[in-house]
Amino acid sequence: MDRIQASQSQPPAAAADNAPTNPAANPLTPRAGECPTLAARGKTSDEIAAILHRSTETVEFHLSNAMLKLQARNRAHAVAIACTRGLIAEV
Repeated sequence: MDRIQASQSQPPAAAADNAPTNPAANPLTPRAGECPTLAARGKTSDEIAAILHRSTETVEFHLSNAMLKLQARNRAHAVAIACTRGLIAEV
């Protein structure tokens, strides 16, 4: 009975538990974090470039770096990894 009460008194795990507790744990630069965040919102590279006032090539560069750092196979995989790790802003 004590175990049941003890487990009920603890708050349930939240999505924020996936967020890195140490800023150094985030392998993405601020710009490399912005690009997957916008991609998660369904923006194309051209749209992201217009929003950030950068070239499409620069956006692709940042997305490629994010994919490498997160060991993702493609853009969608990088977005999924970043979301689960809490590395990008709200979608």
